[in-house]
Formats: sequence, structure tokens, C-alpha cells
Amino acid sequence: RRSLAPLRQAMQPSKKATKGQSVDARYQEVLKLVRMALPEAALEVVRKMIGMPGAFALKQYATIVSGVSCRMETQAAVELLKEIEGMQLVSFPDTHCMEHFYRFSRWIVMDLIADGDTCITRATCVPGPILEAAGFCITSLRTSRGKTGTELVLNGTIPFQASFQKGDWVFLSAGDGGDL
Repeated sequence: RRSLAPLRQAMQPSKKATKGQSVDARYQEVLKLVRMALPEAALEVVRKMIGMPGAFALKQYATIVSGVSCRMETQAAVELLKEIEGMQLVSFPDTHCMEHFYRFSRWIVMDLIADGDTCITRATCVPGPILEAAGFCITSLRTSRGKTGTELVLNGTIPFQASFQKGDWVFLSAGDGGDL
């Protein structure tokens, strides 16, 4: 029976500080940049972390991977992940976990970006009523501000044929009147 101690340790963020900026501050900067679809800028931050193996906890790396914008260029996103891998910036409990996680994280990012491209292409090329009939679109929903600056409330009913579920990413586009 294997101990979970190495995995628990790998999940804990590093507190090391270097050259005036903590690892956590650099992690937050990388996360912000990948969410904004700015992989080149994120790569610059990562490259400044040379000589800091194991700086990111596994949980932090997973958050970076899941935070990648679906509008990011696939090659640039994969390049960023390969740089993090090459610099050994993530603390893993063992090499098998590391190899598995790196391989599948790149595949997940490529799949996310491809899905985003498909969604954008569909939204620009296929009429709304056809998308709605297929369960890809809901034209009757209206938006309003939520409680916070990043929260958006959707008002209306979801049609029976819609294939949405809790946790899905939603692509919003302007309606016929130009309103979002």
C-alpha cells in the first residue's frame, strides 16, 4: 500500500521567494495571462523562474491548465506547457505521475482550444434557429449583471432539447439587435 504523503506534499504551493517576486505572485501572473489568452507574456514570466524546480504545486499547475483560454493559439499554449515541463517547475510525487500529467494536460488543452474554435465557427456560420434546434444554442436567454464583476446571470428558460449542464463553458454572442 502506497503512502499519500508525497501526493499531499506536491499539492502544497511553494512559498519560495526570488528576486523580489514570490512564487505565488508569479503563479498568479501566469494564471492571469493564460486566462487572457496571452501565452507569450506568460512564457516570459515562466522563463524568469529558471533555477526554481518544483516551484509550482501540482494543484497550481492544474489550475493553470484549466485556466487556459479557449481563444489561445494551440501551439502557443502547448509551448507554454512544454516550457513549464522542461524547467521542471511543478512538484510531482513521482515520475510516473509527472509523465502522465504532462502528457494528458497538453491533450486536454488542445481539446479545449479545438472545442472553442468549433463553437466560434458554429456561432458565426450557422443560423441561430438551427443551432437552437440542435441543442447548441439558446436564443431566448437574456443577461443581467450578477453580484460581482465577473458574475453574469442568465434569465429565461432553457429549452428541452438544449444539451447544457452545470459547469459547462458558455460562449456569449451579440443577438440580432447587437446587444449581448
